[in-house]
Amino acid sequence: MPGWAHARTASKALLQSCVLPSAWPPTSTPLLQLPNGKADLKSLPEPDWNAIAAARIYTAPADELESALARIWKDALGAAGEQGIG
Repeated sequence: MPGWAHARTASKALLQSCVLPSAWPPTSTPLLQLPNGKADLKSLPEPDWNAIAAARIYTAPADELESALARIWKDALGAAGEQGIG
């Protein structure tokens, strides 16, 4: 079974960036399987959300339309601070 690094690379080649997972388990973590062959998701470690948030790059809205969309999402989600694109 291929490792997480292979899954990450293959996903980037096949999927758009907006649907890629924001967190991947550490590569040293084996994907345990349940007796029925499904992945045991409860055995995976919790993602380090602080590290993930710190690694995100802010991309400012490029034009007035993107600015308006960012404001709409900010209001809808009740988010604070600058809202970027991506």
